[in-house]
Amino acid sequence: MKMVSARLSLAALGLVSSLAQAQPVFFEDFNIGLDGQFSTYTSSSDKNWFNDTFSGTSTAAMNGYGGNEGSNDWLISPIIDLSTTGINTATLSFTSRVRFDGTNLSVKVSSDFQTGSDPATATWTELNPSLPQDGQGSGGSGFESSGDIDLAAYLGQQITIAFHYQTSADADGDNGAWYIDDVLVDVTGDNLALPMVAAMTASKTELKLAADTEFKATAYSGVAPYTYTWDFDDGSSATGETVSHQYNQGGDYIVTVVIEDANAQKLTLTKDVYVEAPNPYVVKAKTSAEHLRVATFNVSMEAENYTSTDIELNGAQILADELAAGDNQQIKNIAQIIQLVRPDVVLLNEFDYIADENSGVDMFISQYLNIPQSDNAQSIDYPYYYVAPSNTGIDSGFDLNNDGNFATADDAYGYGRFEGQYGMLLLSRYPIAQDKVRTFQKFLWKDMPNNLMPVDPANNNQAWYNQDETNVLRLSSKSHWDVPVEINGELVHILASHPTPPVFDGDEDRNGRRNHDEIRLWADYINGAEYIYDDQGETGGLYKNARFVIAGDLNASVEGDAYPGTIDQLLLNDKVYAEFAPASNGGVANDSDNPLAPYHTASWQMRADYVLTSRSGLNVQQGSVFWPTEDQDLYPLVETRAASSDHRLVWVDVAMTDLVDEHEDDNDDDDDYEIDGGATNNLFWLLLLTLAAFRRLKQ
Repeated sequence: MKMVSARLSLAALGLVSSLAQAQPVFFEDFNIGLDGQFSTYTSSSDKNWFNDTFSGTSTAAMNGYGGNEGSNDWLISPIIDLSTTGINTATLSFTSRVRFDGTNLSVKVSSDFQTGSDPATATWTELNPSLPQDGQGSGGSGFESSGDIDLAAYLGQQITIAFHYQTSADADGDNGAWYIDDVLVDVTGDNLALPMVAAMTASKTELKLAADTEFKATAYSGVAPYTYTWDFDDGSSATGETVSHQYNQGGDYIVTVVIEDANAQKLTLTKDVYVEAPNPYVVKAKTSAEHLRVATFNVSMEAENYTSTDIELNGAQILADELAAGDNQQIKNIAQIIQLVRPDVVLLNEFDYIADENSGVDMFISQYLNIPQSDNAQSIDYPYYYVAPSNTGIDSGFDLNNDGNFATADDAYGYGRFEGQYGMLLLSRYPIAQDKVRTFQKFLWKDMPNNLMPVDPANNNQAWYNQDETNVLRLSSKSHWDVPVEINGELVHILASHPTPPVFDGDEDRNGRRNHDEIRLWADYINGAEYIYDDQGETGGLYKNARFVIAGDLNASVEGDAYPGTIDQLLLNDKVYAEFAPASNGGVANDSDNPLAPYHTASWQMRADYVLTSRSGLNVQQGSVFWPTEDQDLYPLVETRAASSDHRLVWVDVAMTDLVDEHEDDNDDDDDYEIDGGATNNLFWLLLLTLAAFRRLKQ
């Protein structure tokens, strides 16, 4: 049994009214979060009420979908006083929406509930509101009114309202998700002396760093307008309904706000805030709402991460089951990282391809991303996404690794034990120009001029693949996608891929050579190469001066075992702005003697994951690698591959700029300006590349 008490400061002040119009004695819109006037109580459940911010609407929410235990979860109001002399009528109303099936919610009232106690010890009467069913409100996405619920039987009493969510364990997947908003109790009467009620909250009440915290106070009754005067207990003050404050030292603070209405009546609210130093890793806010935050993240959400048996038999259903359950800790941690960084567009590598988007992408969004995964995280929604088949696990019909066995994972067009293993998913908060998407899943390796298809050094350097194999072998080990995202009427082409690792082969280096040419495909594509054709038969590369972002786990670095010059095809490409390299302190701690460690993106001490922008039309503002260090609170999110992944999320913020004519001199002053979170000087970066090459020679 667990109890979560509301940390709310409430005050009441008499307000005389001679009007017989409806007036509120209680209102909650959850805009200041669930940590407002309501408290939650869980008698039995592996779920709990939470604050949801789906589509910008802040609500109280409960979702029993996929629960391993039956739910008995209460959302309980504070005491609502209907004992004031002169009250003639009282009504309750609220709005709600529902997702999935089931009628799991009841609304109850009690006049003997003791705040903080077990609700089972009180007497509750069930009310009869109008509740939406699955499919109402624009496919379940809109809110329906409860109607006015008569509370006349409780006049002269002090009452408590509760939203009671009850289910059985969700074996059949029929438990609904409920969202509650705008809870209002109105009264009418003559010569009422109603209490003036207000609430305050903080976005965080236990801080682990000196950083901006948002405080908000809201007066629900009284005579508008209101003034709000804040004292932060560190010598600082502010005015306004919503304010932000940064504490520069750790310690205990009492935040005070004095609210005054138009009749000069005042009430004072307080809240305890604890600030602990030193600072943990925190993602910086976007420098402007007009900037686009693009990220890539190899999430290791592939079947072998969840089971070692029956993988070929169950395939993508393994991930689908974990997504539907909503309780896989690794996926919850991945969702939390995304919620903390809050990219506008994010490419996920190693997300098994699930053909049924309702049981794949939609489940990941609704069961994980739409639910805050920690007190520090807010839910995030991606109304647009792109997902498509992968070459992984599709049997070629040939013995591609020449080991004498057929139909193994190594004989597929891309390594995989079932079709779609290690797939990709692109999530976007901006519209995707679906009619302009191009995919290159079926482009044949042999059709790339001057390709590096391997030879067999043990067989007089004869071609590794015979003619029949050469005629069908696809270049992309997963796929290559050009997904245009529309930003304020302009297109930014997200060039997404996940080339094969340049290892797990022999002296023929077939994987290293393939990795080289998979990356070369993008280098040629952004230069408009005519030989390239997509899966619809359209030929040619990207149009001149298009805005693009190359994103993905490219499995190539200036260090390591990549074919010589592989990543240089992008880092030294005139069309690519590569002088900026996102960095982290976690990378340094992971490989302290390596000067390239700040730019590593994988636990195995390499820069493998990239977000590289076009030089034309985009301007990098800042970026980072999400990699907390061991002494920081968020470190458990990345401590092991099982915690989230052996890769780190990499992000950059870019601003839209005018397109640059390709004949203009790119070597202007912009190359040397300072950018947050990474290497910024062109000469400095080239020196690092030289140092890395020297390290390879020594090895």
